[in-house]
Parts: sequence; C-alpha cells; structure tokens
Amino acid sequence: MFNRRGLEARLPQLLQDCEASGNQLVFGLLDMDDLKQVNDTEGHPSGDNALRQIAGIISRNVRVGDLVARFGGDEFAVLMQYDKADAFAAMERIRRAVEEQSDGLSVSVGGAVWGIEGDSLEECYAIADERLYDCKRLAKGNMSV
Repeated sequence: MFNRRGLEARLPQLLQDCEASGNQLVFGLLDMDDLKQVNDTEGHPSGDNALRQIAGIISRNVRVGDLVARFGGDEFAVLMQYDKADAFAAMERIRRAVEEQSDGLSVSVGGAVWGIEGDSLEECYAIADERLYDCKRLAKGNMSV
C-alpha cells in the first residue's frame, strides 16, 4: 500500500489514463471509526493491528489499477477510474467488507469526482473529507459520495 507521497507520485499517470480512456477519476476517502478509542482502551499495538486489518481489507476489495494509499493517521484514499454511480457502489462494497471481515471495525467514507467536484488533490480531499465527516455526524460507518 502506498503512502500519500506514493499516491502523489502516481497521480499524473492516473490522470493521463483517465483522459485517454474517457473515464472519470474518483477520489474516495475512508476514515477508520474510533481508532482513538481502540488505542486508549486496548493499546497502540491493537490500534496498529486494526489499521493493518483495514488496509488489507481495502486492498483485497479494489480492482487492479485502483490506487490505494494510507493518506493520514487513520485515513485511506482510493483513486478509481469509475463514474460517480459506480464509485458509490465500489466504496459501499469496501465499507461493508470492512464491517463483515474485521473484528468489529468500521469506516466512514466520503468521495469526490476529479475535474467535476475538484481540480486538485487538495480540493478533492477537502470535499471528500467534508462528506465523510457529515456521515460521522449522522452515524459512524456510513458514506457519502
């Protein structure tokens, strides 16, 4: 799994691929719910294990060619060549897979379409992050794309 720097290095090629194929690039942001609580009650090694578990689930539930990166402390980014409706379905599959395949963990999800909703990594991140936190305010383990 890439880190943010790795994602940024591969982003120009992804954008070229999308332009050549006519696909949209969707920036999905997944945020682990309650990592602080896991760290505080079970210790940081358990929090690290939870992050590894979620990273593995996300990686197993994307297509070849999708880019997955740990974006921040408990945030993961998935860049996909999809239209918005297909991206919504893909992110929902990932969100459900985390709930079904983990030890009681969940993620909240937000997303943005590159070039339509944001023209840079920072803009897409800000939109996806706002949508993600709208979900967290309503109910953790939810999504908004």
